[in-house]
Amino acid sequence: MVNCIILVLLCANLEATTIQRGTYLSFQGTMVAAKGDPVETRKAFKFDVVLAEMNAQGALLDWSVKEEGRGGWPWPARFGQWQVDKKWQSEDDGPSLLYARDDGQSVVPLLAPMFHTDEPLARDKTWTEGRLEFTVVGSERLAGRSTWKVSVISPYGRNRILWVDKESPLVVSLEETVFIGQGEQHQLKLELTESKAIGNEPLAKYLDARSALTDLRNQLKVESRSTNVVWNDEQINILKKQLPDVKKLAEGGPLSDIVREAEADTKDQKNRTNTIAAMRKQIIGKQTPEFQMKSLTGDDVTHDSLSGSTVVLHFWQYRDKPLEEPYGQVGYLDFLNRNSESKKLKVFGVMVDDRLVETETRQQAIVSAKKLHSFMNLSYPILLDRGEAIKSFGDPRLAGSKLPLYVVLGSDGKVLHYHAGFHEIDRDQGLKELKAVITRSLETVE
Repeated sequence: MVNCIILVLLCANLEATTIQRGTYLSFQGTMVAAKGDPVETRKAFKFDVVLAEMNAQGALLDWSVKEEGRGGWPWPARFGQWQVDKKWQSEDDGPSLLYARDDGQSVVPLLAPMFHTDEPLARDKTWTEGRLEFTVVGSERLAGRSTWKVSVISPYGRNRILWVDKESPLVVSLEETVFIGQGEQHQLKLELTESKAIGNEPLAKYLDARSALTDLRNQLKVESRSTNVVWNDEQINILKKQLPDVKKLAEGGPLSDIVREAEADTKDQKNRTNTIAAMRKQIIGKQTPEFQMKSLTGDDVTHDSLSGSTVVLHFWQYRDKPLEEPYGQVGYLDFLNRNSESKKLKVFGVMVDDRLVETETRQQAIVSAKKLHSFMNLSYPILLDRGEAIKSFGDPRLAGSKLPLYVVLGSDGKVLHYHAGFHEIDRDQGLKELKAVITRSLETVE
């Protein structure tokens, strides 16, 4: 369950607000679990908003987020826009945090300005909106501003406190109770650290930077809220060509951090791509390295026992948790295996897990893999690798890449295919590239 968070502005209506086009707002925030070590569970973040456009119908708000600790979004998901109406209400997807739990990830939305009252705030003022009860519980001086302290109570108890500037429609501070995962309680805090008007010339430069960065993201065709962004050669070339111009426009503005991250990410991925390509070149066409692994049922599987068949080895964690899409693409691989009519095709999932190395944790890892196998109802067996097998083929993690790793062996025992990362999914054919490699291999035998 994800608890939505009201963040920024507070006003009776858009026409009455003292905030004008070009207003820049910056917030610092934290999110910490109610239980456990507060240092280990802490996420810090910076949240910026720019009032980009304003008219009688509403406003356009630009936002950007920077996260530290407990995971976070890649740079393409860290900026965007809200279109809001005269009451600061919006149906657009707003910004969010990506919080890495021990057993998965949770999206914590940071919604557009949604706090609206028909009358000015005053001490002891109380009203209800939907299932929420609002009460002005006091007045405090905070960050050099006189504020109203507003309590928000849901049917589940108090879950939000806002400190609202008396002289402007700004939320100076916020405390929010957030529930994620299996109901784990977290406390989110947010404080306004800067509010200023951007001049016409800097605003125009910022808007140009935002348009250029948005256009770049559109050309890259990255899916909204993608958690694992891996660029292909075409995308890297686009980034290398266009990022220098975007950097000039964004320099000194709210988007400069995102552009710097995009540059570093492009460089890292280019180096990673080159290293993976070298690994692929080194293994393709070579005889299968010697290996011996046990299956979940205790059977021995060696390179010799697979001779004469086309073999797919899918190296992945194969843990039952955290289990997040696209699940290592095991669903597509299972579909491919189930729909193959060839008895010469053998598909194996290979569990690569550090817990297999230690005697104390090995059984825990095996139980985890068995749970996943049962949950996904997989038609192919899972082998256990303590790191030797994947190393013999070329471990892409040594180059900074992430699993899965797909390896295809021909009936002659030679390596036909080496692919680190997710395969591109074809809507009609699933793992199209992998299927083509398998088909060609089978045709040489059958």
